[in-house]
This record gives sequence, structure tokens and C-alpha cells, in this order.
Amino acid sequence: MKKILLLMSFFLPISLFAYYGNVQNFVIEENSICLNAPQVASQSYLSTDSKVSQNAKWGVDITLSFAPTSSNYLKWFVMADSSNVNTSSSGYYLLFGGTSRTVSFYFVKNGKSTLVHQEREKLLDNPRNHIKVSLNRLESNNWVLELVLNDTLTTTSNFYEDQVNYSSFLGWHCVYTKTRSQAFCFANAGWKGEQPSTPRLPKEGEILINEILFNPVGDGVDFVELLNVSDTIFDISNCMLGNKKQTYTLPTFLLYPDSMVAFTKDSALLCSQYHCKNPQNILQVEKMLPLPNDSGFIKIMCDSTIIDTLYYKADMHHIYLNNIEGISLERTTEGNWLSASTILKATPGYKNSRSSTKDANDYFSEEETDTFRLLSSSVHIYNPEYPENIVLLYRLQHSPRVTVKVYTLHGFPVYTIIDSELLSGEGKLFWDGRGNDFEILPVGMYVIVVELYSEDSTYALKKLPVAIIP
Repeated sequence: MKKILLLMSFFLPISLFAYYGNVQNFVIEENSICLNAPQVASQSYLSTDSKVSQNAKWGVDITLSFAPTSSNYLKWFVMADSSNVNTSSSGYYLLFGGTSRTVSFYFVKNGKSTLVHQEREKLLDNPRNHIKVSLNRLESNNWVLELVLNDTLTTTSNFYEDQVNYSSFLGWHCVYTKTRSQAFCFANAGWKGEQPSTPRLPKEGEILINEILFNPVGDGVDFVELLNVSDTIFDISNCMLGNKKQTYTLPTFLLYPDSMVAFTKDSALLCSQYHCKNPQNILQVEKMLPLPNDSGFIKIMCDSTIIDTLYYKADMHHIYLNNIEGISLERTTEGNWLSASTILKATPGYKNSRSSTKDANDYFSEEETDTFRLLSSSVHIYNPEYPENIVLLYRLQHSPRVTVKVYTLHGFPVYTIIDSELLSGEGKLFWDGRGNDFEILPVGMYVIVVELYSEDSTYALKKLPVAIIP
């Protein structure tokens, strides 16, 4: 395969690069980056463009002024397909910390992290850790990891891994408690290597129509989202969106494996109405394929080959929806088309609302479906540093209408989290311990009541006790 040689920041100060993410939470100097976030328990990320992926070398000096754990840790993504590196569908990262308090190497495929290599346990169980890191990916897909810890201990490890071959970004993801919000530093970061070139046009079924909005609210705009389900990078400027009568050429854009891109005639207007989690994956086009509100036909063509088609109708939306304005249709992993969650309404440029999330995968077993689980069961209502302490994770295989309310122990409703919303897939709901009028509620026990009304008229009820503590 033809490759492009890229020589990156081993030769340039890292302050010269453009960065994405929580930039305000970092101090970026000529050759160092340090976290300087507000002193609250949170997480921050910083990333930059990097297409280095093969026959590559990455290096960085990391200083953690603490012993990293499962509450305070760092992920260094050397390869990622999203600027928000921790939400990447594919990539590689080194974890510094975790339950084993060591250095571990993971690959990410379809949004799921898999452990490849782990150094000895409690390697980083020191009050301060200065780690010089060198990571090489050889042309044979053998990897060499060299660590120098506190200028005294040197380790060299070798392992084989070939799952991911493309990258768009490199970055750091810091998770911390309030006492560690200024205790992460990275210096002398650099990387160099090769980027595979685009080898060919996509074949049928390698790029799919993944989400469409054809009935926007008011003066809103339509969008069509495409998903690359192959293991190859494609330049979609060789492709067109069309219907039975006309076609529209797509702009230049490299669509990476497991990545998506949405097309619209007004990206600013679209992102003012929906959460655009990955704005770099939303492209504004001069001429947009018309999408009638009642029904229509969409096709993707690359050269003269039809890659995917979709006949859509308004009645493909969920039976519970009385008003479908502003709600997209999403492709499921089984190839069906269903309404997006009525909380998000649409997810242009990032994972569908019906897709799994890393948060849920960490807490649910593969067998668990149609369930809710508390990630946290108490809230310090008098501590303004924690505005969202109670987290409710859900995994719903079907598409029930869901109401979630908070009650006192005497059965009096005090707060409505959601009311008769259409949910599916996996996600999170929050309660900050306040009432419907945003008043501070008294310390004590409460009950979160979840009601699920399924399309087949079945009803389910779940009660979850929670507490407000001073």
C-alpha cells in the first residue's frame, strides 16, 4: 500500500499546533502543557491533528504529581478518530493509572476499549511520577514501549497489535478529583511516521446512510449523515448524494473507518438547534439534496457505483410521536430505521442515540437490557462544586416511552427528570438534588421512580432510592 511520510512535532514546539477540547483548562507553553482546571471533580481533554499511524514513533514526558488511581488517571491517545479523543470509535491509548495503578496499552474498536498490554501492578504507586515515554509502532505491527520512571527505573516491553490503521487526532484525557485538577503535565511531546494513502473507491455497502433529518423545526435545515463501516479510508469527493432525478457532488473529506460525516446547507443553524459533539464531522454544502417531509429516496454513488440507498417515509417514525418535526431517523446496528431519542432529537456527526456508550458498557453486562442503574446514589446539595451528583444510566433495547420523577418517601413528587420521552439505546440522566422550582430540597431520602410504557402496551415500574446529604 502506498504511504505518505509525515514528520510531525519532533521538529516543532507543541505550542504552535491548533488544539481542540477544554483548551481553557490547560496552560500551553512552548514545549509543555499543564492542566490548570477549576478545583472540582471533573475531566478535561486536549487534542490536536495527527494522521501518523504506521511505522511511527511517539514520545512525551509526563509528570503526575500524585499516585494515579481509578479516580485520578490519564489517557494518552496516540491515535484517535475524534477530536474528543475519549469518545473515539477507533484508536490506541496508554492509560496511566486505573485500578492496577500502572501503565496499560489499549486499542479502541467500535467504541470499545480492549487491553493489549499492562506493566506490573502498582508501578505508579508513588507520591510523584515523572515518566519518559517512547512508543514505537514498527512496520510489522510490532510495538515497543519504553518507560523511564523517576529517572531510575527503565522498562522495555514488546507486543503485537494491528487492529487500527488510521488516525485523525492525538490527545490527552485527564480524569481527576478536585485536589488533582492542577497535577497533570506533559512536556517534549513529539510524533512522526506514515499515513496510509487512500487506495480505492468504496464498494457497495462500505459507506451507509446512517441518519437523516427530513422534517426540521421551523426554519431549520435537513441533514444526511454517512457512516464508513469498512476498514479503509475514503475521500468522499469522489462520491455524490442523489435521488431519482438529480445528484450533488460531495466536498473533499477523508472519511475514516468507523467514522461519520453529516451534510447540511447551514451547519451553524444546525448546530444551534442540536448538540454538535464533533463539529469537524459536519460539512456545509452549497447545494443540498432536497428531502421532502412526507417521503423520499436517497442514494450514494461513487463513480458509477451505487453504494447505498434509502426509501424513507414519515410513518417510519415511532408510533408514540405525535409530532415528528425536528426528530431524525437513525439506522440501527441491525439495519432498521427508528426515531432518534426525543431527548437528543438528532445526533449529527456523531454516534446515534441508539448506539452503545462507554459509560454504560462499564456498568452493564452484555445480557442486561431494558434496565436503569444508579451510577451515584447521593448528592451534596449544599456543595455548589457538585451540580450533577446523581447519575442514572439506562440501557433500553426497545423504544419505550419513559417518565422519570423524584418523590419524597411519602409519595409527593418534587422533581421531573423527563416526562413521557422516547428513549432507546444507552445513555445518562442527571438530577442535581433540586426541586421543580430549582429550590434546595431538604436533606433526606428520596425515590427516583422510572415508568416505562412499551409499544405493545406493557408497563414497567422501577424505584431507586437516593439521598440528599449535607
